[in-house]
Amino acid sequence: MNMPVCLHFGTHKTASTFMQKRFFPSLPGVHYCNCRTEYRRFLNQIINVEDFEFEASKALAEFNSVAELDPALCQVLSDEMFYAPLFYNWYCFRGRGCERLSAVFPGARAAIVFRNQGDLARSMYQMFVRRGGSSSWENFLRHKIPSGYFSYFAYVCKMSELFGKDNVFVYFYEDFLRNPHDYLNRWCDMLGVPRDSWNESIIGKWENRGFAPSLIGIKRFTNRFISSRNQADLLFPRYFGEAVNRLLAAFSSSRL
Repeated sequence: MNMPVCLHFGTHKTASTFMQKRFFPSLPGVHYCNCRTEYRRFLNQIINVEDFEFEASKALAEFNSVAELDPALCQVLSDEMFYAPLFYNWYCFRGRGCERLSAVFPGARAAIVFRNQGDLARSMYQMFVRRGGSSSWENFLRHKIPSGYFSYFAYVCKMSELFGKDNVFVYFYEDFLRNPHDYLNRWCDMLGVPRDSWNESIIGKWENRGFAPSLIGIKRFTNRFISSRNQADLLFPRYFGEAVNRLLAAFSSSRL
C-alpha cells in the first residue's frame, strides 16, 4: 500500500462518533473508512477472528476489496473497538487489536484520544446503564471494566513500540471541550490537510448525549424488568428501554 493510513484509537466517550460522522467525512484529501458499514468485515478480522486463524494478508485483502486505493487520499480508519472491544460481559485484551493493525498497516499513523480516567469511568457507567445494565457503581468498576483499560502510559508505550514513536499522536478529550477549533486543526496537521478545511457548522453538533446523572438510579431500577442485549428474557421487551431513555433525556433537557 502506498497511500497514507491513519488509525484513530479513541477510548470510549471521547467524541469518536462526532469525529466519524462530522469531522473525517468533511475533510478534503481524506477517505473515511466506516468500520461499522462497508468495512465491517475488516473490523471483524481485527476484533473477532481467532488468534490461530488471523493473517494480516487476509485482513489487508479484505480492506483493499472496498478501499479507495488513491495514493492522494489519506485513508482514515476510526473505531472505539480498536482501543478495546468492550462489551461489559467479556473483554479482549487491548494489545491484540493494536498488534493486528500494525501488522496490516506497518508505518501507519496512530492517533489516540484519552480522557481523565475518573470522568471516563463515570461516563462509561452511564452508557452501561443506558444500554440496560443494572449493576451498582462499585460492581461495575469491579466486574465490568478491567483496571488495565485505564492504563494509558502502558498503552502509549506499546503503541510506540508497534508503530514507531514518531507515528503515535496523543490527543485529550478535555482539549476538545476547551477549544474544539484548535483541537480539530491539530488533527488536520497530523492528517496532512489544510487547517480550517472542515465545515465550521459541525461545531456544537455533538453525538450521543446522555441524560442527567441524577436519573441513573431510575434507569437502573427499570432495567431490572426490561430486556437488553445482555439480559434478553426479562418482563418487558427491549423497546421499552429505548422509550425510558428518551423520556429521561427529554426530562434532562427540560431542566437545563
